[in-house]
Amino acid sequence: MSDPASLLHAPVRPGWDCLGCGAPWPCDAALDAVALRFADDPLGLAAYVKLCYWDCLDDVIKNVDLVEHDVPSRVRDRLQSTLARIALTS
Repeated sequence: MSDPASLLHAPVRPGWDCLGCGAPWPCDAALDAVALRFADDPLGLAAYVKLCYWDCLDDVIKNVDLVEHDVPSRVRDRLQSTLARIALTS
């Protein structure tokens, strides 16, 4: 994700809220940018989603209080919705 809109809607770690709008990341704008970026690259999308989730889990290991705020589940669910959105439009 290198376009300006996707950079604006990047995750602020370790809490995984959106830099641009403050919503839980990935926000709707980030989801749209990811879907557009990887529309023709399902393997790239899978790798990107996997790396994001690994980063999230790494943050949770270092900041156990993130579990109380359900950060890992929230990030996982929103990333999976991106996978589903692209699968439905392919």
